[in-house]
Amino acid sequence: MRFANSVAIVTGGSTGIGRAIATKLADDGATIVVADITEKTRLEREVGTTAEAIREAGGKARYQEADVSDEADVRDLIEATVDEFGRLDILVNNAGTAARTSATETTLKDWQTVLDVNLTGTFLCSKHALSHLEESPNGRIVNISSERGLSGGQDRPAYSASKGGVSNLTRQLAVDYSDRGVTVNAVCPGPIDTARLESMVEDGVDEFLDTVATPYLGEPEDVANAVAFLASEEARYITGHNLLVDGGHHQL
Repeated sequence: MRFANSVAIVTGGSTGIGRAIATKLADDGATIVVADITEKTRLEREVGTTAEAIREAGGKARYQEADVSDEADVRDLIEATVDEFGRLDILVNNAGTAARTSATETTLKDWQTVLDVNLTGTFLCSKHALSHLEESPNGRIVNISSERGLSGGQDRPAYSASKGGVSNLTRQLAVDYSDRGVTVNAVCPGPIDTARLESMVEDGVDEFLDTVATPYLGEPEDVANAVAFLASEEARYITGHNLLVDGGHHQL
């Protein structure tokens, strides 16, 4: 198993993409700390909690409630992980939120909430994890940005700005910490069949099929596979990269 003896934190790990990432890393041998504001899934097709699913499959996992925009919560999350497991090898900054309104309709509160979770949360988790990741023989940060971090999207000023920040923070942290043995990369998903995508449409997610080059939409597992690669030894010479996982959506 490529992550045997490794400890990973996955923020926003209770459902959707985060759950798939946590499960994938656990399947490959990692001990998982699932961090989220709630342990409950947001998708009917997901049975039980992420930590329960991992343990039932024979892996090691626990849940910790954490708001990534709250520095005290983040500090507690990192310290509790290291206190319990003695190390931290992988941080996946997946927690996120969105607002879909035009710039003139976006309230300052909504703008700030999106930036606080998506961008500040990524910064805070990285800030408090880095000293521990430097002690790992294979320290990894994998951020979940978005294709909208590389291009604009209809009525998404806060989301696109926050994810653009995540993509560039990824590059900056790679510059600052790669020579200390910590690689920092990001995965930029396009349309992925999750609760968030379902909330954006009235007639079902299949309407997104016309916007991708592939004959199917992405699943959370497609993102999880990309994260697992970037977190692995196979990607040791990749850092500061933003990897599109979008079925060719960005090209159309």
